[in-house]
Amino acid sequence: MILGSITDYLESFFPKNTALDSDNVGLQVGNSLSDIERAYIALTLTDRALKQAIDFNASLIITHHPLIYHPLRSIDISTPLGRRIKTLVDQHISVYSAHTNLDVATGGVSDALADVYGIRNRKVISPTDEYKLLKLIVYVPVEAFDRFREQFLQDKVGHIGKYSHCSFSLEGEGTFMPLEGSEPYSGQQDLLSRVKEKRFEAVLWEKDINEVIARLKEIHPYEEVAYDLVSLSNQGQTIGLGRYGVIDPIRKVDFPMPISGVYKGNLDEHNTFSRIGVSGGSGGKMVNDAVRLGLDLFISAEFSFHDELLAADHGLALLDLGHDASERPVLEPLATLIRDRFPELDVRVETI
Repeated sequence: MILGSITDYLESFFPKNTALDSDNVGLQVGNSLSDIERAYIALTLTDRALKQAIDFNASLIITHHPLIYHPLRSIDISTPLGRRIKTLVDQHISVYSAHTNLDVATGGVSDALADVYGIRNRKVISPTDEYKLLKLIVYVPVEAFDRFREQFLQDKVGHIGKYSHCSFSLEGEGTFMPLEGSEPYSGQQDLLSRVKEKRFEAVLWEKDINEVIARLKEIHPYEEVAYDLVSLSNQGQTIGLGRYGVIDPIRKVDFPMPISGVYKGNLDEHNTFSRIGVSGGSGGKMVNDAVRLGLDLFISAEFSFHDELLAADHGLALLDLGHDASERPVLEPLATLIRDRFPELDVRVETI
């Protein structure tokens, strides 16, 4: 399996351009044309994780935290980072990192953590961007229409809320004249052709345009494909940091601890939780948002003393899981995503 195929697939879910401005995501070490047979997934490329990857004979390591976060002026192999880079090159191992683009994405770090606590009716705590919804319009010859629609209405096209395979069609007549050098699906050069066509309409997310248009050109019978992309007024899909929602009301003393943590902020033992929020990684900057949203409990990591005071003043309980522990739930879903698309790829997740 070519590395570029794997990374392109991941970026269809976690686009690099959704990462925060200060971040460094994508291919850190390696060649996008490398052949990959085994992939190892870890939160951070520590010496321990690197040894596990080598023992697994991995040719690709996928991390959440970037191996190279700040620009390098040199690679000094006497330093821990320099030694790791040298080992990776010597062992012919590529490294790919999905960091804040994985944090903000639907199905990313915070959604994985929200799954742990069974949070329903989720919304984004701190929005960073919005995926706009577009309508695609294309004309297909009648005799090829059903096959085209069946092939085209896949994961990236025709999804509206909880409905898939949504489309609209209308029959009409199209005209064209093949010119010199053309290889028309039907008709003859220099003769005006009239053909029965169907207008096909379906929605897609703006982030998927390139992938969808490439697929359109691949399966459409015409040599030259005319299509329209129309912006819609429908609300797009908000992405961003953290998730909040509801659970069935539960007393603090009965609240499950699938991941061990420390309560901070409002420490009242008589608390009842029903509106809760989560964020993988450093959640201190979202305490204000959690207060504004009227949450009973905010689960994350790395709360400062002033975060705790603010939460206590507003009756908000904080549950500090630690940075790595709050992000670790995303590893298995990420592995499953890759295995489902590339079943021939041997994928292993970091063990602790």
